[in-house]
Amino acid sequence: MLQGATLGDPRIAVHPVEAHHETSRLAGAGAPFRLRVVRRSELGKGPKSKPPVALWRDHVITDAAHDIKRLIQSGATFEGRPLVPGDIAVLAARRSELEATQEALLAVGVPSVINAGGSVFHTPAADEWVALLEALEQPHRSDRVRAAALTSFFGCSAEALDAGGDELTDSPADRIRTLTDVFTTRGVAAVLEVTVVAGLTARVLGRVSGERTLTDLRHIGEALHRVSVEDRLGIVGLLGWLREQVADDKVEVASERTRRLDSDAAAVQLVTIHGSKGPEYPVVYLPTLWNRYVGNDPEIPLFHDDSGRRCRDVGGRSPFHRHSVARHWREDAGESLRLLYVAMTRAQSQSSRGTPPPSATRRRRRCTGCSSGGARRERWCRTSRRSSPRTGCSRSSGTGRPPADPRSRCRT
Repeated sequence: MLQGATLGDPRIAVHPVEAHHETSRLAGAGAPFRLRVVRRSELGKGPKSKPPVALWRDHVITDAAHDIKRLIQSGATFEGRPLVPGDIAVLAARRSELEATQEALLAVGVPSVINAGGSVFHTPAADEWVALLEALEQPHRSDRVRAAALTSFFGCSAEALDAGGDELTDSPADRIRTLTDVFTTRGVAAVLEVTVVAGLTARVLGRVSGERTLTDLRHIGEALHRVSVEDRLGIVGLLGWLREQVADDKVEVASERTRRLDSDAAAVQLVTIHGSKGPEYPVVYLPTLWNRYVGNDPEIPLFHDDSGRRCRDVGGRSPFHRHSVARHWREDAGESLRLLYVAMTRAQSQSSRGTPPPSATRRRRRCTGCSSGGARRERWCRTSRRSSPRTGCSRSSGTGRPPADPRSRCRT
């Protein structure tokens, strides 16, 4: 599909290759490349409607989750053995899309794991620990007691709490007061062990992806114990420390904070495109590859000059600034092409891509700078980038001049 394409630079070209295997190792799963196009009718919309991007995205992700379940249950084989969830990967540009995919897979009963080097403090298990420590800090507050009761430590459901009223709240309140005494006398590690004895392990392992959740709960419990011992923190200090870890949005995390579980190999792998460089998977889904919003021109564009030096234009609006913005967008498009190549080449046997109809994602912006035969014309540039009325289409050569043949870049 990409043969002969240049990925943002003439020196980076896709050369023809031949498969090492004469026949596909994947059997019973359909064509090597599948394009699943969502129609407006599937959303309950009319043919001329314009559903928001969020609606398209949610539907495409849900459709991918159901298709993955059908594929696993279809009897397809890879290298002669049954296809399992660990043979399938879902790639996306953003972690938020992977989290939405994980929720969709959970809803259909397919185990999955986000394998993006994320922090264990950015998981639902961390939120459950926050709720528990908040209840231990102020066990007299019914709102905190009820929030803690909904966590895996207690296993109450929202429906049961609502139906039981204050009487049902009294039971977890008594247990929380007991856990507060345990924390004061023996520490946070003992609190975790008391909840395990009370049925935490069996309760969590009874769910889809329960092993992942249980591992995260224990991982955070160990971190809390270590910090409480080293820094001599009580409940208030420990809660403050945990809130800081949860609020920390750093992409790169220390190894002791990174999630890890050997049995993750048995679940569908959810990986960012950046993080997928290198590994290959028998089957790869790309449900949100189309979902790319470029946005407005940057105030401080980043680009490389003719000698290859990395530059930052801080000079403000000027003719030179427009040249810098054009270079910035050209390099951004090249990086997107290279990521597209990475995503399209991670599949060993099959790649499935989901997308709404082209008209749902096409954006037209006015491009007044393209000219032909010396006559200034007003055209529509089929691109999501904002173009300059003086430099022409933002997909220009980066020199501030429009392309040699405007018709190759713009449409009247």
